[in-house]
Order: sequence, then structure tokens, then C-alpha cells
Amino acid sequence: MDCIDKSIRRESLRKLGCLPDHGWNLFVQSSNRYSKLLEADSKLFKAQRIEDTVLSICEVTLENKASENALTLFQQLRFYLLNYLFLEDTSEYKSVLCSLDESVYPNLLPLTANICPCILKALLALVRQHRELSSDIVKFLNSIFLALTRILNTPHSSNNNPTHTKTTIFEKVFYASHLGFFFEEIADACISALPQDACLWAMEVCNTILVSDLPCKLIDLHNDSFLHHSNYYAGFGLSYYLYLSSMKAYINSSGCLWYEDATSFWDIVKHRPSSPEEKPFLTQFQSILNLSDKFLSKTGTLRLQEKLGTSCNLFFVLVLKLALLSSSYIGFVPYTYSDWINVLLGSISEDPELLPHLIELMASLACVFPTHFQFAMKRLRLIAIYAPRFDDGNVTYAQLASRKLAQLFNYSSRDTAITSIYQFANLLSPADTPDSYLAAPKERLSISDNMSSSSSQTATVNTISNYLNVIDSVREIALTVNDEKIYGLAISLLIQKFSRKFDSRVSTELVRTLADISTKANDRDFSILVQFYSIQNKMLVKNGDEALTIAICDSRCLIARGTESNSFKRSDLLKSLLEEIIHIGIVRDTPAPELKGYYFGMSKAVQALVECVAGTDWSSLPKEEMYPALFRDMWFTLVINRFRYSVDLGETLEVDLENIAKNSPLLVFEDFGSNFESNLELNTVLRTHIEHSVISQIKSELLVRVPNIDLKPLSTSEICFLSAVLLLESLRCKSNKLSALVEYLLDPSLRDSQLPQSIRAIALYNLTSFVESLSKERRVASSTIDEFQKLLCLCCNRVDCVRQLALECMNYIMETLPHLLGIKEILFSVLELSSLLWKARTEECTDQYVPQLLYKSNKLNLSVILSDIYSCREEVLFQFNRHARSWIQNSSKAIPYQVKNLLESYLADFVDFDDLEVVELGRSLAVELGTRIVSSDRDNFVLPAFGNWTPDTSSEFMAEYTIRQRYSHVDNSILNIEGDMSTDRIDLILNEKSKLFETHLAALKSLEDDILQGNTVSPQRLRNEVRKAAAHAVQEPIFQFSVLARKIVRIPFLDFSPSSFKLGITLWNWMMNQVPSFSSFLISNIIRNWKNEIVTEKRGYFSTAKSKSPLALPMTYSPTERASFLSYKNKVMSQMIPHLLLLQLIAGNFEGFWYGDRQTAKLIVHFMKFVLKKITSMEVNLNVLTRELHFKFVSFGLRIAENLLNSPLGSRFYNLCVDAGLCWFSGMPNWTYGADKLHVAAEISVMRSLRDKLDSFLLRYPLKVSTTLKQKLLIILLNNEMYMLYTWLTPVLHGRNVRMVEPIPDSDAASSPITLEMLQVAWNVSPNIVLYAPKRFQNAPLKQMALNFVIANPFTSVKHEVALEYLFEHYPSGEFPIDRKFILYWEPMYPVSGPVMFMPNVKWNPQLLQYTMRSMESYPVSVTFFYVPQIVQSLRYDSMGYAESFILETSGTSQLFAHQILWNMKANLYKDEAATVPDSIKPILDRVMDKMINSLSGEDKQFYEREFTFFNEVTSISGKLKPFIRKSKPEKKAKIDEEMKKIKLDVGVYLPSNPDGVIVGIDRKSGKPLQSHAKAPFMATFKIRKEKLVDADPEELAVNGTEEEAGDSAKKQTYEVWQSAIFKVGDDCRQDVLTLQLIAMFKNIFNSVGLDVYLFPYRVTATNPGCGVIDVLPNCISRDMLGREAVNGLYDYFRTKFGDEDSIAFQKARSNFVQSMAAYSVITYLLQFKDRHNGNIMIDDQGHILHIDFGFIFDIAPGGITFESAPFKLTTEMIAVMGGSNKSQPFQWFQELCVKAFLACRPYAHYICQAVEVMLDSGLPCFKGQLTITHCLERFALNLNERQASTFMLHLIEQSYANKRTLMYDQFQKATNGIPY
Repeated sequence: MDCIDKSIRRESLRKLGCLPDHGWNLFVQSSNRYSKLLEADSKLFKAQRIEDTVLSICEVTLENKASENALTLFQQLRFYLLNYLFLEDTSEYKSVLCSLDESVYPNLLPLTANICPCILKALLALVRQHRELSSDIVKFLNSIFLALTRILNTPHSSNNNPTHTKTTIFEKVFYASHLGFFFEEIADACISALPQDACLWAMEVCNTILVSDLPCKLIDLHNDSFLHHSNYYAGFGLSYYLYLSSMKAYINSSGCLWYEDATSFWDIVKHRPSSPEEKPFLTQFQSILNLSDKFLSKTGTLRLQEKLGTSCNLFFVLVLKLALLSSSYIGFVPYTYSDWINVLLGSISEDPELLPHLIELMASLACVFPTHFQFAMKRLRLIAIYAPRFDDGNVTYAQLASRKLAQLFNYSSRDTAITSIYQFANLLSPADTPDSYLAAPKERLSISDNMSSSSSQTATVNTISNYLNVIDSVREIALTVNDEKIYGLAISLLIQKFSRKFDSRVSTELVRTLADISTKANDRDFSILVQFYSIQNKMLVKNGDEALTIAICDSRCLIARGTESNSFKRSDLLKSLLEEIIHIGIVRDTPAPELKGYYFGMSKAVQALVECVAGTDWSSLPKEEMYPALFRDMWFTLVINRFRYSVDLGETLEVDLENIAKNSPLLVFEDFGSNFESNLELNTVLRTHIEHSVISQIKSELLVRVPNIDLKPLSTSEICFLSAVLLLESLRCKSNKLSALVEYLLDPSLRDSQLPQSIRAIALYNLTSFVESLSKERRVASSTIDEFQKLLCLCCNRVDCVRQLALECMNYIMETLPHLLGIKEILFSVLELSSLLWKARTEECTDQYVPQLLYKSNKLNLSVILSDIYSCREEVLFQFNRHARSWIQNSSKAIPYQVKNLLESYLADFVDFDDLEVVELGRSLAVELGTRIVSSDRDNFVLPAFGNWTPDTSSEFMAEYTIRQRYSHVDNSILNIEGDMSTDRIDLILNEKSKLFETHLAALKSLEDDILQGNTVSPQRLRNEVRKAAAHAVQEPIFQFSVLARKIVRIPFLDFSPSSFKLGITLWNWMMNQVPSFSSFLISNIIRNWKNEIVTEKRGYFSTAKSKSPLALPMTYSPTERASFLSYKNKVMSQMIPHLLLLQLIAGNFEGFWYGDRQTAKLIVHFMKFVLKKITSMEVNLNVLTRELHFKFVSFGLRIAENLLNSPLGSRFYNLCVDAGLCWFSGMPNWTYGADKLHVAAEISVMRSLRDKLDSFLLRYPLKVSTTLKQKLLIILLNNEMYMLYTWLTPVLHGRNVRMVEPIPDSDAASSPITLEMLQVAWNVSPNIVLYAPKRFQNAPLKQMALNFVIANPFTSVKHEVALEYLFEHYPSGEFPIDRKFILYWEPMYPVSGPVMFMPNVKWNPQLLQYTMRSMESYPVSVTFFYVPQIVQSLRYDSMGYAESFILETSGTSQLFAHQILWNMKANLYKDEAATVPDSIKPILDRVMDKMINSLSGEDKQFYEREFTFFNEVTSISGKLKPFIRKSKPEKKAKIDEEMKKIKLDVGVYLPSNPDGVIVGIDRKSGKPLQSHAKAPFMATFKIRKEKLVDADPEELAVNGTEEEAGDSAKKQTYEVWQSAIFKVGDDCRQDVLTLQLIAMFKNIFNSVGLDVYLFPYRVTATNPGCGVIDVLPNCISRDMLGREAVNGLYDYFRTKFGDEDSIAFQKARSNFVQSMAAYSVITYLLQFKDRHNGNIMIDDQGHILHIDFGFIFDIAPGGITFESAPFKLTTEMIAVMGGSNKSQPFQWFQELCVKAFLACRPYAHYICQAVEVMLDSGLPCFKGQLTITHCLERFALNLNERQASTFMLHLIEQSYANKRTLMYDQFQKATNGIPY
């Protein structure tokens, strides 16, 4: 072991001692072994092994050990200390040093001087750590001290033997030295807290030495032959050393006794020292003061100086510190302290080491005794100026003094610090100037009047040294005071004082000082400093001063390192450096002989830039500063100024340029501009004069390095650009970064230029050097792996040329370096990207119209942005998949085993239960290619193909993968019971199994509790715990298995999520395979839990909550929120999928149980019977999203029935299945929800399979007539449902459709086979089947049959609202051929239908009116609130007062409803806008309004008065503005602002158009007059506080429809928005109100089917005749305004605002445009919007198109001229945005969405018309009587089936496509009103 390095051996022992338990025991054994060796032979103490052991014990002691361990360490340290001091372990500790041979003396002291201090340090550490050992250790140390002093006090022997004399002298030197070490360690130990008894002991021993004359007795021992020059001697004599060390220990132990550590008294930053109120140690400190007075007396001073023969100034300074400490404790300071300080200050030239102590002394003196504050401040200031300096690089005395000075400023005003800064800065003037203060004689600046005459002699001051001191002082004061204003002042003054006349050392120090202060300064001062540096460096280019240039460079590097990346300061410095380099390069007019300074200055700026760009994130820098443009110009500057890659001068900076290149942005960006060539030509750098020789040289360099590049067609600017790209990217390639070159082609303007081929050539040139550099590396760095991942992502880029270049590069790399796919991250990236591309491609089938553009991998840091064009995605997938296969196959030939292992690892690392994706291309690719890798057994390949099968290695690959999987998930619970099976071994195994069983059971119980309590359970935890328990359960006997299995089955039901059920079903299947005998137990538990879930929890399909019609939900005036219905879909699907998975599990195992375990099979049969009865009794939620599950239940029931048909149970079970199938059709025919084509295809597939099975049953089995009729009807209904869904799946047959299902023939839409007998049996199953059958088929006889059933069975029909609809359709007068009493109990009609019941065509019928009132009252106010206009119009026909009663009652419950009613009534009082022609309804409205107002009282009345007063104040501004109509806009604006200031804002008031918010603020400067010839409309902005639901249950909202009923889980969050509103006077807004009301209804309808269209029904409220409030659409601009801004067209606007067509922003905006365009187009046709000029069409900041101003709808057009004959506006510019032609994918989306929107709203056509019908007599000009309703219904094409309706809508699109009449109207508007198009 002696051969082991001593440091390694010592560190090993130390680490062993720091280990617990066994490691500590080994350490103790080793220590004891060496101590025994030392006892046996004392000569061994010199061995290095013993020394290492002792030092390791000391180091272990410094760790905080347990008490028993500390005692062992103390014993060891005690033993070794006695041995190294050569003291006998007796009571007197006698020395045995004299017994040693004299020859060992020279080497003895160095050895002990190294070890003994370490032992003392360790012992004192034990005193600090273990108070229980403190007294014993202190007692031992005191004994050592007494022994040493006794030996040193022993007089010299009179023996004249020289050998004996020499030995005696050595002994005294030895022990005197160690006594000094003793005090040194005490002083160091007191820096940290020591116990009081230890401190008191230390003070006692120090006092003993200082009081005695022991040090003076050792004066004669100055024998250099014995003295070891240790750092402990510090260059002093042994006697003086003892004085100094004991005094230092005295000071520290006294400070520790007072403050618990020795430094606190002198650290005036932490606290201000002061005399304590309680003085428990007064005696001790009084004795200290007496001792110090003795030393400081004139007698004591002279005596000590005479004995030691030196001035002893350092000792007296320490005595003075001790005296100050004691007097501070006592609270009295003698005046002699200041005298002593002055005396000592006079000696600093002789003893400069006094200064640190004097500085510390004066600072504490000033703090403790304020009378000495100015005295200390003055002297500290002078020290800061005149203190000597040394070139050792340490902190200067001036810095120490100024630092303490600054700390004292904390105890005075900040003005003191400012004054001092000014005083110091004013001393900075060059020596040759008149105001050079520091060049004056020193007597002007004498430190004290008491200084000796020698110090006052005239002498020339070292001006440079003093300047440097002043600069240091300014820096220290600024940094220590830590005040923003002080920083700014220091920077400002130092910049002002900067002069080139200073010595270079002063200038450079000033520059560096500014850098130290800068990072703490505010941004403004920092910017000033940065500009100062830049200006100076630019000046130095011509007037070279290399030292100053280097200082500026170093300073800027320091600033860059001291600021955070992307902070303002770093960014400011970065900008300054870039601008400086560019400026130097552009304005250079330096003569050739002076080029050296120019290049030197630029190179130093480049070096500073290196530090500045490190870690910079360009995306977060402020875009307005144009950092990429500055970098681009900087590289251009370097290129044209010979800093090129091939020039020697550039190579001198190659490392710096490489670091800049590594973090430099590309020279082009996507927002670079529309024309690349023109941008280059206009570039600031490139348009300067460039010498022809430079251009020629650049060309030749490019051609030499990139031979394939063609420079002939390129301009000078383009050539310089390519040279800059070559320089930048060649340097970047040295850092293994290649992808940047490919990214250049992402810039659209560059792609349109002549440069792409040149960029490609440069990329291929750099590719070879990149590969060569990479091949030389032994290990691929993580940054290089990141680069490969980036390059792989570019191989999937949406831009073709980018993708092709990236693939070309990757192909070359993979061919040259195939081993790269042996790196896990790279191979996994290839596979992950394949999966991402596949997922992106399949999105056409899952979320077609709003495709996800950004795809990220959860496993790796990968992301790709793809086009929204699916054909492009398909091309990307095809190319990448083809190349990926090639890369992996090529690598598998070079490194087959690595690739195979990695492929297996990829498959093994798959997180299988977090994602329900069933197809992952990456995994499939791994399996496919892994099975093709050459086998290790090559003999297999010589076998012929037997049985038409060629041998391959797939079995080997899968075997290896299986083994890997088996052993990678081995659970610790699987115990090895093989081998020794003795009794003890068996007992051990059983005991361990029992413990594991309890552990897993407890873990499962904890999971259960957490789920039941609603605590968050991570999927990882659930997966791990359940897996481990399942692995253990299959090894247990039946009892333990059953206990664990119950938990394993129950937990997924408690969690009830798709991922938990996928996990559970996988484990249940595995457990049944592992232990087949327990299968029935598991299935029975699954069924029991499932049945309990259905009965108690009722989630998903078995929920009792029924989704409401969109007409029964609140209508909102807000934009479409796609997130809300996506959230609803996800919630429903998450609760439906578990049932689907469970059904698949049960159905998949049924056949096996039927033939193997009939009892379990019967259990399944009984469960299915239970489920089917639930369905037939309508105890399920027939949501459109549950269609697949519903018919899968029925299909599985038929499978069971087929096995039971031969039994009595079979016929009944089969009949139950058919009834369950029919029950799906007991509701309104519904489309699907969302754009998931896969889901629709799955539904069609399930229904087709069910239909085929029913057809088979008809042919194979004789059934009852009733069953056969029901079965035939079910087949007809299934055909119709499939036809309807197929139409939805393929709305545009001629377009791009993914073939997912077989086409459904048109014949399936017919209803001719339905007979009365079928309807009769169906009625017995559920009347709704019959009642909703006419809704599915365009068949009048079928509707008549349904009506007959209603008339014949009114009692049964009252539960179904649709039955009343048929009655009204055939008997519109309301005279039904049934008993009127049934009407009272009928299911409530929709609120939109209520007001229609009061119209004259419905004859007076009290029962019908009572039913109407009950229906209206059954809905919450939030629903009826929407129909205020219709409710008010119903008063026109309310002869019995029912409508009036409803208004009054509802107004009493909702003040907001009452206010809206009042405003609407006021708006309907007159027929004209001027309020001159009363409406016939006016008396009724007046009466009702009076009743409503008179009924108000209390808070309701106050609220009414506040609201209407406030609103009247706002609207009155229009009246006051009328005299200003013909005046200028500024005058109008001033008047509005004047009136706005007068408005009083009361609590709770709101805008009529925003009743769901409260006004909390008014922008009183926001008033804006609007254009009008004779009216005075204006716009104003208000701050509105609203509430929104947070974490609301989306399913509950869809069911209940109101926020009030959204459940307890919903939380309301308050938020504020600024809303602008237009206040109109003289314009009838009622028609806009109606139109936007209808648009809101359409929005609800579209949302009900999850249709990806967009509408924004903004709010308009009519408040008086010709008056109203209109909400302003936020963030919108009219197409008219775009035209006035000289925008060529919408497409150009989209490109300008959102970027190139390939950009993500453009594609998102285009998608938004398509969605909104489709919705508004359909509504425009249905409601006949006219006057659609560009002033009435808006574009918002997200690309949506919006319509406003609905003055011409239904049957009227502007001026009666029918210019706009097209169904809707679809101009060429709109088509251009949507792809440019009717063949493009976005336009096909538009077509499909139009068709789907049309299909979705057709079932609600009558209700939409009812909302209009009740308004016919309102006097609105858009109506032509009942003809309006007739025409409106005709536009819905209700006589057509679904496919015919889709064709009809496509024909309308074709008619509108670039219609000439639309263009003519736009031209007409431009000619007449100046509206551009």
C-alpha cells in the first residue's frame, strides 16, 4: 500500500471515516492499528503512512460526528498529539524530546509543524461540535499548555556540555514554536462560535502568556539552524511571534465570548457594535482593558521595544484592537486611542502591514463611539488616497479603506456618500493641468497635525499610485453603498474625468472600474457607459493605445459575463458592439500604414462580442431593435474588410469568430422582406463603395472553395452575401452545426431569388468538412446529437426545397457514417419522427378542418411544423419513410447488433397505457426492420424455402425482445424458490412472500383511498403499483389472489379513465392467461364492478343526464369557442371509452367461456340482459358520441342470442336485442360530433355489420311476426342512419375523400318499405321511434301515420314535444282532434315557439295558452332572456294577458330581464325613427312599462334608476352633438370629451349591450365622432368587469346549459375587458338585433354538432325609437379600410400580416378564414343578407371574416336593385385566400363546411322561422308578410334528402363562385360611395 499516492490514501481514509456503520468501524480499526504500531516503535512516527492516518483523522473530525464517534476521535487525537509533542502520557506530561538522537532535529520540526496544528484544529472543532466533551478537551489542552510553559520556564542547565546545550535550545525552540501554533489555532477556532467555557479558558491562557515575561525569556533562542521557516512564523522572531499569536488569540477569544464569533465586532455591515446593557463578563473585559493600558503606556511601550529590539508597531495595533474591544464592552474609550492611531498612521511607510488593522480599528471605533466618527472618516479617506500599492494582485489598502468608509455611510445620510464620491472624483485630473490636486506637496494633505516632522517634509507624491487609489475608492464606495443613484453618479463622474492625458495605467484602471460598477447601474446609466466604451474604441482605431483598447475589451467582456443572457444590459451591449464593428468597417478611411490600429480595434470588439453572444436566445430579444439585421451587417462588414475565412488575418481570430458563429442568427429570416435582391442592394454595408479588387478576391475565394457555384448571374451584393454565408456557416460547421445552412431556404424571399442553388452548393461543400470533422471525434457530443435531431426535423419540413436539401445531407452522412444510428437518440429520433408524420397524416380522418400544425414528441425533444395541406403531409411521410428505411438498413449492415438492440429498446421503452393510439409507424418500422437484421446464426440462410416460406430472423428478433421485456419488468416479489429447499429456506420464502403481499395490498389500498378522496394520482404511480400487485398475485394461492385481484379490478373502475382501463384490461387478460383457473373469478368481479358502476355512478353511456337541444340552451352573443365543444367531446369520450373497452373484453372472452365455463357465460348473459333492459327502458344517454357503443352492445347481444335461440330464453333475448337497437332511433336524427372521420367510419362499420347480421337472422331463423317486423324496421332505420352519416362523411363526392367505408347507395334514404304494422310494433317499444321516423324520411304518408298515432294515443304522446309539432303542422289553428286537457300536460315546447302561440292564426284556446306559459316558465331566465324581442311582440296579440303576466313575473325575478324588456318596449313604441308615428302596440307597451316600473321598490328601484340615469347621460351626448354636425371632427371630438367627463359612474351600472358585465371604468378620452350626414353617432370605450367559469364540467354545461346550474365543480373567475360601443341616434337597430339573434341561434346549432365553423354574433340593443347601442368588434378592420390602405387584395393582406403561404401564421389564419367564410356564406343565403359591400365585411386579427350592418335582409335590397343575385359573396380575392381555385384543399374545406352547416341547420328550419314569424308585424322593412317565411323555408330545401341537400348547397357555391353580379355591386359601391374593392 506504500506505493499508493499519499493524497489518494488520505482521501480514501477520510471517506471511509465519513461513512456510517461499517465504514466507520473499518476506519477505527485502521486508526487503532497504526496507533499500536506507534506504541510499539516510536520511530515509526516518521512514516508517511502514520502522518496520513493522523491527517485523515483530523479531517474526519471536522465532519459533525455522533457523540460516541467523537469520543473515539478525541482519544485518537489525544494519543497522537502527545506523541508528536514527545510528551509522556502521565499526569505531568514530561518531555522525552531530549532522548532523541540529535540527527533527527533538522527534520523533526517540519514534520510536527505540519501535523500538530491540524490536531489542535480538530480538537477545537470537537469542542465546538460536542459540548458534552468540551470540558474534557479543554482540560486536556490546558494540561498541554501548562506542560509547554513549564518546559519553557525551566532555566538553562549550568552544564557546559555543548551537546546538552544544543539539545536544550532545540527543545525550547520546539516547544516555543508549538506554543505559538497553539495560539494560532485558538485564534482561528474563535472565528466560529466556541462555548463560553472554552473562550474563557482561551482568554486565561493568553493572559497568562502576555502578563508573564515568557516570550522575552526566549529572545536568545534565535538560532537559525533550528528555526523552520513556516508560515506560522510570518517572518517575525520567535519571541515576537509568541506575543503576536497570543494577542491575536486574545482578541478573537474575547470577541467570541461577546458576540459568539470573533468577526462580528469588526463586521460593521452586519450590525453596529455597541456596549451591551447587561455585562456578565465585566470582570474579564476590565482585566483586558488593564492589560492593554499597561502595554500602551509609555513605560510599557518602551520596555517592550527595548527587550525585543524592534518598533513592535504590529503588536501595538493588536493591543489597540484588544483595548477597543474591551472598552466597547465596558462603554468607555480613553482619548489616547486617537493619539495612538495618529502615531501608527505615521509609521505606515515603514510598516504598511499595519493598515488593514488600523482600517478595521478606525471603522469600529467610529461605530461604537460616534464622537470619533469624523476623526475616523477623515483618516480613512486619506488612507484611501495615499496608501501604498503593491503589484501582488491582492486587494489594495485603498480598497479596504474605502470599503470601510462606504460601510460607515450606512450609519450616516446618503449625502455623505455622494459628497465623498465627488471629493474623490475631483482629485482625478491629469498631472499637467492646473487643477491637479494630487500633484501638490504632501503637507497640504497631512494625515494629522501630530505627525512627526519627518512625515511633513515636502516630497513629490506618487501621483499614479494615488490616482489608482482614488479610482479604487470610487469603485468600492459605489459597490458597497449599493444605491442606484450612487452607481449612476460614479459612472457619470468617472466618464467626465476620463482623459487621454492620464498615464495609460490610470486610464485602463478607470475603464475597468466603470465595468465593475456598470452591472449594478440602472439601464439608463448603463447605456451611457456602453456608448462611452464604443466612442472610445472608435477613436482608438486611429489613435492607437493598445493597453487602453485591451482594457475596453476586457471591460466589455466582464460586463457580458456579469449580465444575464437576453437581459436589457446584455442586449444593449450587444447592440453597441455590433453597431461599432459595422461603423468601423463602413467609415474606414485609414491610410495603409495605420491599418494595424484599425484591425486591432475591430478584433478587440470582436473578442468582446464573443462573450456577449454566449447563451443568447434570439427569439426573446426585442424585435424593434433588429438584432438579426445588425448581425447580418456585421458579417457583411467582416467579409468586405478582409476578415474572411481564407484570409490570414481572419484566421488569427478564427476561434473568436467560430464562437460568434456558433451563437449567431442566420443572415436571413422569414420576416426579411418580400424581395431579397432589393433588400441586399439597399443594405447599409453592401451599398458602400467596395473596391473592385476586394470583389474579385471574394469571387475567386468562392470559386476555389465551392467549385459548383455559379456567380455569373449574381450581383455584387449577392456575391458578398454568399461570401458572408460561407464564412459564417463554415465557422459554424466547425462546431458541428450544419442545419443552419438548410434553414436559409426557409426564407420565402430567398427561395424566390437566384440564390437557392448557391446555398445548396455551400451546404454540400460544408457537408464534407462536417463529416470529416465528425469522423475524427471519438465520441459524439450531446450538442452534435441535438444538431442531428434538428437536421432530421428539417427532413420533415413542409417546404420542399428545405426538405430535399436536408434529406440530401442526411443521406450523405448516413452513407459515410452509418455507425451514427448506433446512437440511441439519433435512431429513436428517426422512429419518432416517422410516428409523428403518420399521426399528422391521419389527422385528416380525426380533425380535418383545424389540423394541428406543430407536432412534438413526448419521448425526445423533437418538434416538426407541417403544412395544413394533407397531400403535402402525405408526400413528406412517403419521402421520410423511404429514406428512414434506407438509413436503418444501411446501418444494420455495418453495426447489426447495436441497431438490433436499439430497436428492441425502442419497443421496450414504449409507454403503453398513456396513449390510446393503436398505430405507431415508428414501432411498426422497428419491428419490420428489426426482423430483417442478419442473424447471428448464418447457417439458417442456406436452408431452402420449405412450405413456401423463406427462413428469416423474425423469430430471433422477437425472442430477444421477449426476453428483454420479461427481465426488464421482473418484480422483486417474484422469489426464487429453486435450489435449497430446507425448512429454514421455505420459512424464509413464505415470510418474504407474506411481507410482499402486505406491501402490495397496502399500496393498492392507498391508491383506492387517494382516488376516492379526489387526490391526484399520477398515471406512472397507478401503472407501477397495479402491475407489481398483478405480478405478485398470480403466484399466490386462491385466497391471497382473490384479495389482490379484487383491488386490481376495482381500481380502474374508481379512476374510470381510458388509460386506467386499458392498463386494467391488459393486466386482467394476462392474469387470466397466467392462471386460467382464476379466470371466472376475475370475470365475475369485472362484471360486478361494471354493474355497480352502471347502477350507482351512472357515468358516460349510462348517465341519466340528457343532452338538450341547442334551442333549449342559452344563446350567447360571443364568438365561437372551439375549445368549449372540444372539451365537451373529450369529457364524453373519456367516459364512453371505458365502457367500450369493457365490452370488448367481455365479448372477446364470451365464446371461450360459452364452450369452457358455461356458468361464467351465463353470468355474462344475465349482465347483458340487464344492460339491454336499461337501454329499452331509456335509462341510457343516447348522445351522438355513444352511437358506436350502443350498436356494439346490440351486436354483442345478437351474438349471445344466436347461442340461445334454441332455448326459451333465446327468443326473448333476441327480441330484447332488436328493441334495444330500435331505441337508438327514439330521438331526433343526429349527425356526428366534431370532424372525426374515423369515428364516423367505425359507426358505419358497426351498423353495417349489425344490419348484415339481422339480414342473416331473417334468412336462417323462423321468428315471430312482431319480431320480424321490428327487425325489418331496424334494418331500414340502420340503412337510413348509415346513409345520413355517409353523407356527412363525404359531403363533396367529387372532392378529396379518404376511402374509409364502402359507399352507401341512395336507395337507403327511401322510406317506402316502412309499413303501418312496423310502426305499431315500434310504438310498443317506444313511441319516440314512430314520432321521429318522419324526421328521417321525406315521406308525407309516414308523417300522416305518425300523426294518426298521436291522435289515437294522446296520453302516451304528451311526453314527446315532437308530437305537438305534427299537430300544429296539420292543424295550425290549434284546434286539435284530441281532448284539450292533454295539452296542459304536454312536454314543454322550445322557448322560441312560445311567442308564436299568441299570433292570430292560432285560435283562442285557454289550455293552449296555459301550456305555452308553462313551457316558457319551465326554462331559466338565462334562456328566455334571449327572446326578449319576440316576447315583447307577443303583447301585440295577447288579448288574455298571459304574455303580460309572464313579463311581469319574470321581471320580478330578474332585474336584467326587466331592463332589457323596458328598452325593447321603448324601441317599439313608434314605427319611425323620429318617434312621430306611434305603433298600434304603444298603449299596451306603455301600460306594461308603467306596471313594471311601479312594481319596483327598494334596491331594485335604485338599481333601475342608477342604470337608466347613467345610460341616458351617455346617449344624451348625441343630442348635444347635433349642433356640431357640420363642424370638423376635432371639434366634435372635443365636445364628446367634454360631455364624457361629466358622466357619473354609479355602482353596478352596465351597458345595455353587455348585461353580463358591470362597468368599472370609462375611458373619458375615447369618444370618437362617427361619419353621418344628419345624425350624431359616436363611439366610446368602457372597462367592463365580467365573470367566466373555470374548470366547469363541459358535459354538465351541455346538459344544463346555464352557468348557474353548472355544478359545484365550476368556479367563477373575474376578469376585466375594455369594450368599445357605438351609440346611434336616428337609426333603427331592431333589424340588426333580429339578425344577430338569428346568427346566435345558428351558432348554437353548429356548436351542437361540433362543427368547425366560426361566427361572432356581436351585441346590438335597441333602446329607443331610432336609438341603440352596438358593440364594436375588437381587433378588426373592414375590407373597405384595407382598400384605402392600398392593399391589393385579401390574399396580399394575409401574406403581409401573417407571412408567406408556407408560414404557420398564414395557414392558421387561412383556416380561420375558411371556417368563418363557410358559416357566414350559409347564413347569408338563408337569411338573404344584401348590401355586402366591402364596408360591411370585416377581417379580424386572426383571419376570420365577419359581417356587420344588416340593414338589408330577407326580402329587401338597397334601392330595390337586385344587383346581388348570387346566393352569397364569394369573390376572386376570397377564393385566392382559400387556395386560388375550387380544386385546392382549403376551398374543398369551405365546400364541405358549407354543406355540413347547411345540413346541420335544416332540422331547425321551422324554429328559426318561428323566431322571425312573430316579428312580421313589428314594422321592420325587411318583411313582406307571410311570404317572407315561405321563402325562408324554401331556402332550407326541406323537400330534399341529405345527399340532395348537399348537392343543392354545392350548386349554390358554384353559382356564387366569382359571380359577376357580385363584382358589379362592388363596382357600383365604389362609384357611388367610394368604397374600394
